[in-house]
Amino acid sequence: MLKTGNDRLVTLTGQLSTMFSQSAQAVLASTRAAASQDPVVKYMQGDSAMKVQAQEVIKKMRTDGTWVLVELVGLNRQSILRSENDSIYSRVNFDSVRQRLAGSDSIAIGKFYFLHGSIYYAIIVPVIDKKQVIGHLIRWRLQTTTPKSLEQLSQLMGTKAKLYFGNNDGSLWTDLIKPIPFKHLDTGQIKQSFEYTDQEGNEVIAAAQPIVNTPWVVSVSFSRRIVLETASRFLQWNLLIGIVLLAVGTFTGWLMSRNITDPLNKLTTAALAITGGDYSSPVAVDRNDELGTLATAFNSMAIQVRNATEDLEKKVIERTVELEIVNRELESFSYSVSHDLRAPLRAIIGYTTILKEDYAGKLDKEAIRITTIIKENTLKMGRLIDDLLAFSRMGRQDIN
Repeated sequence: MLKTGNDRLVTLTGQLSTMFSQSAQAVLASTRAAASQDPVVKYMQGDSAMKVQAQEVIKKMRTDGTWVLVELVGLNRQSILRSENDSIYSRVNFDSVRQRLAGSDSIAIGKFYFLHGSIYYAIIVPVIDKKQVIGHLIRWRLQTTTPKSLEQLSQLMGTKAKLYFGNNDGSLWTDLIKPIPFKHLDTGQIKQSFEYTDQEGNEVIAAAQPIVNTPWVVSVSFSRRIVLETASRFLQWNLLIGIVLLAVGTFTGWLMSRNITDPLNKLTTAALAITGGDYSSPVAVDRNDELGTLATAFNSMAIQVRNATEDLEKKVIERTVELEIVNRELESFSYSVSHDLRAPLRAIIGYTTILKEDYAGKLDKEAIRITTIIKENTLKMGRLIDDLLAFSRMGRQDIN
C-alpha cells in the first residue's frame, strides 16, 4: 500500500511542478516583453523625457495587489524608477536582497525570501540595447495565501496532504504562509519519494520535484499512518463489497439460468428439427420479453424457410422439365445440322474423287494438288462437325 502512496506522491508532485513551471514561464514572458518596450529602454539610456511613459509601463506590471514592487535598476543594482505598494515598501527593505539576485545578463525567477514576516520572490529581466545589458526590470511579489485555502487544497489532493515550496539550495522552506523546518534534500531524493519524521514527530512519506526554470522545489507529503489507515479501510470496503456482489451475482445467475436456458433449449430443439427438414414443430410463445420476441421471430423464420423450400422444389421441377425440352430440341437441332452439313461435304468429296480418278490423265500437277487440298479440307470439315456434335453431347453425360 505504501508503494501506491509513493507512486501517487511522485505523480502529484510532477503535475504540480509542471503547472507552476508553465505559470512561471508566462510571468517571465510578460516581464521580458515589458523590459523591451521603447520607453523603458530609452529611459535606461538616459532619456529623462521618457520617464512618464516608463513609469506607466512598470505601473501596469503590478497587475494585482500581490505585486508589491516593480522597479528599474541600474547595473550597480540601485533603484532608478519604481512603482510600489507604499504600505509594504515602507516596511520591507528590498535593498537588502536586491544585490543577491541573478547575474547581470540573466532572465530568472529569484529564490524565496522571508522579509518582515512574509514570503517574497523576485523576477529579474535585463533591459537590453544593441545586445548590451543597460539595466534590469525587477518585479517583487508577495507570496500570500490563507489557512482555509491550504485546507481546501489539502482536501483536493486527499489523504490530508501537505504542500510545501522551498529553494533548491535548502535555504528556505514555506507552506506559503510562513517559513517551516523541512528535511534537507539530497540531489538523489528529488524526483522520487522518501520518508522522514517531521517536527511534530510524525512519520511522513513525501516526494519532491524541481520546478523547471526556477530555483524552487515543490514537495507533497502524506502522513504514513493516514496512508495505511486509508488503505486498510479501502481493503475492508472492497472485501465487503466483493462478498455482497458475489452473493447478488450468484442469486441473479440462478434466476437468469432458470429464466433463459429453458426457452433457449426449446429454440435449440426446434432449430435441430428444422435442420432435419421438419418444419412442423413451432416454438411455444408464452412470454412478452426479448426471448418471446426471439421465439416469434424464429417461428416466422421457420414458416418462411418452409415456404421458400417448397417454392424452390417447384421451381426445380419446372426448370428440369424446361431443361429436358430444351435438350431434346437441341439434340434434334444437332442432328439436323449434322445431316444438312454433311450432305454438301459428301458431294464435294465425291466429285473431287471423280476428278482425280477419271480425269487424272488430263490434269496437270497443279490441278491434282488443288483437288487433293479440296478433299483434305473437306474431310477436315467433316471431323470438325463430328467434334462439335460430340462437344454438344458432353453436357448430358456424367462427369468422369
